[in-house]
Amino acid sequence: MARRGDGMKCIGLAASLLLWGCARAEPEAQHPAHQLERTDLGSLQGTVGFGGPFVGTLDQEWILAGGANFPEAPPWEGGVKVWSDRVYTQDALQGEAFRLPAPRAYGATVSTADGVLLVGGSDAEAVYAQVWKLSRTAAGGLQLDSLPELPWPSAFGNAALHEDRLYALAGKRSKDDADQQLGFAVLDLQELDGGWQELPHPPTEPRIKAVSFVQEVGDRGAALHWIGGERVRRQADGSLERSVLQDAWRYFFAERRWEAFTPPPHAVMAGAGVAWGPNHGVVLGGVPAELDAPDPATHPGFSRHIQAYHTITDRWMIAGELPESVVTAGATVTPDGIVLGSGEIRPGVRTTAMRRFAPGARGSHFGWLDGSVLVVYLAALVGLGAWFSRREQGTADYFLAGRRIPWWAAGISLYATQLSAITYLATPAVAFAGDWRILPSLAMILAVTPIVVKFYLPFYRRLGVSTAYEYLERRFDPWVRGYGSLAFVLFQLGRMAVVVYLPALALAAVTGFDLRWSIVAMGVLATVYTVLGGMEAVIWTDVLQALVLLGGVILALVIAILGFEEPAAFLSTAAAEGKLHLWAEGWSITGLATWSILLGSFLLQFGPYTTDQAVVQRYMTTRDERSAARGIYLNGWMSLPAGALFFLLGTALYRHYRENPQDLVVGMARDEVFPLFVVQQFPVGLAGLLVAGVFAASMSSLDSSMHSIATAWTNDFQRKLTPGRSDRDYLRMARLVTVLAGVLGTLAAVALASFEIRSLFFLFQEILGLLTSGLVGVFFLGVFSRRASGRAVLAGALAGTASLAWVSHASVLHFYLYPAVGIGVTLAVGWGLSLLWPQRDLAPGLTWWDRPPREAAETETVG
Repeated sequence: MARRGDGMKCIGLAASLLLWGCARAEPEAQHPAHQLERTDLGSLQGTVGFGGPFVGTLDQEWILAGGANFPEAPPWEGGVKVWSDRVYTQDALQGEAFRLPAPRAYGATVSTADGVLLVGGSDAEAVYAQVWKLSRTAAGGLQLDSLPELPWPSAFGNAALHEDRLYALAGKRSKDDADQQLGFAVLDLQELDGGWQELPHPPTEPRIKAVSFVQEVGDRGAALHWIGGERVRRQADGSLERSVLQDAWRYFFAERRWEAFTPPPHAVMAGAGVAWGPNHGVVLGGVPAELDAPDPATHPGFSRHIQAYHTITDRWMIAGELPESVVTAGATVTPDGIVLGSGEIRPGVRTTAMRRFAPGARGSHFGWLDGSVLVVYLAALVGLGAWFSRREQGTADYFLAGRRIPWWAAGISLYATQLSAITYLATPAVAFAGDWRILPSLAMILAVTPIVVKFYLPFYRRLGVSTAYEYLERRFDPWVRGYGSLAFVLFQLGRMAVVVYLPALALAAVTGFDLRWSIVAMGVLATVYTVLGGMEAVIWTDVLQALVLLGGVILALVIAILGFEEPAAFLSTAAAEGKLHLWAEGWSITGLATWSILLGSFLLQFGPYTTDQAVVQRYMTTRDERSAARGIYLNGWMSLPAGALFFLLGTALYRHYRENPQDLVVGMARDEVFPLFVVQQFPVGLAGLLVAGVFAASMSSLDSSMHSIATAWTNDFQRKLTPGRSDRDYLRMARLVTVLAGVLGTLAAVALASFEIRSLFFLFQEILGLLTSGLVGVFFLGVFSRRASGRAVLAGALAGTASLAWVSHASVLHFYLYPAVGIGVTLAVGWGLSLLWPQRDLAPGLTWWDRPPREAAETETVG
């Protein structure tokens, strides 16, 4: 028979092995290989190159159109500038047969899903307001359509796309460089008949040759960034005074306002800008202020800097270098990187080169000691599974650990399995990108706890059910049980994909491992120890993993704060920068607001804590109901202070990378910020332990999902499909289902790796709201309504799910309010139909109003 101390002995041994070798490790600074590397794509044929060409992305390939050059001789030798109507593509460096309807250059280019927009521009005679759309025909050729004209002629202006709306910033109105204007307008590409609508222009002076891009700015949403440029004024004597501007402005689409931000260290006038990754903007080249107007014949060339701007920390860094100075070039983003097309290398001198810039392969930051610590940790997990497998005598041991789990271990396991990798990586990333407005939502776990203990726990413990969904059969009918169990299994498979993908992403980022192979490795390891050890292995590995998880966060927080220029001023500085806001004002139903965060989070907790077999199963592993209640309360009390640590860490990471912007990887996902810090700042060996913590955070949920799927399937389906089998047969089936669940969850995570996801924390919250709300309503009606019937609650659940599907696709309602919609519709329809189809012959002890009595041994008050 198992003894309570055995689990702690195993954990103590595993912890000792993990710490072995780390104590004498010396810190070793690690920095990412973040330089953008160049690849030559060939040269344009039959030309000397172009200044001011339109460069965009069409069908995932670059296209270049128009431009201007001096084909016969440079301007200081009497050469004449010629405007082009030629079109070049990735597969036609010699030029396409297709031509623009007229020569054009020095406009703005915007790439859309179905074409490239050529906005404004000029030729030798005039400046134009025309907007053309270059796209592919069904046969694969090129075609050009006209869109509504700009409100003003514009050359050397800017344009950008956001949510099917084309935004334009005016440049100059005529051939006179001094004829500059401030203009800002938008065109809805889905409602072209509405024409252009003028918007408030930036609160600054007019300019030409500015750089622009659209990029997300933390939790404030997307913004149009507008940087630098050239201001030209005509003097009294008729001469032109030129000055290079070095300011920076951005327009927040959601807030509809302009604000200044930190300008780049080097002027970017006439450079090329693009958004790269979730939170970076990249500017290639530019005219330095000191080189604005020297003698063209002896001009030394322009800037060769590639500068990257991180929108969250509001900091710039040098991300690479151009092989030669280039301005008035076009830049576009393709699946393979940033393409820089042609351009001007000195006044009047063009280049024909087409080049691509992309981050180089990230090298491994793991030394042998890091790898050894990680391997020892993973071996310890498998060892725990093998150890506990010797205790299994049947399904009661495999599913419920023989009801011998102490209350505190069950509580820690509840905490570990619910928060998992979403907490470990994504929550610090939320605070890094924004503030603490989400933190109060963690208090809702504690708020739900007494409701769970008083109204739901008695049914799971006193009725002796094998799964949460067996209660639904007793209360309603087998169809409702099947619905509940199947909905749970599908949700857990989706959840597994998220909690495997996230740590695998971090592992791949910091070690250089292939992302998909990292996912496979995690899925296989978690499957092995879960199949071997059953529920007892799951819970005790959860305890170990929670200790590693929280210890790693505390250590990271200490290292980060001690590394600041002014550690004592950390919180006051963060508060002054607005990083500690806890309250989201307003009553919006489309954005983050405190009322919706708290309401939505409160309702979200009913999903895992009242309907989730992975959680409910832990209620049934303790000796009695009182012990289970104490474990639930422990989980509730742990959630808020532990969650505060993660938010504090995210704010510390923001401060660290604001002070050290050169350490960020250009184009990195925000969820990589914590593991990136670990491999850069932690001593050798401890970095391996923290990556082990990433594994811990994921596996504590992954093993629970696999095991609870096996429990639900075996008890809710297999025993009905194949009744009368021996207990050992059902145990073999449970292990087989565990393996299948691990395989399916791993494959789903591999598929998830193919999509761009800006925040996995919010993705998980959205999935939770969409898939669990109907089941919450079913359990609520079962517990609190004597009238509710099986077919009524099933209809209500289907209505709730359908309403959420509609809301998520056809409305702008924020996802934190999804549970209110889903649960509300389920309750309303289920209760309403129960008036027509009431429950008949309800057995006693199945609703709160005639709940089963507490066992004599469990009469003590819990709280």
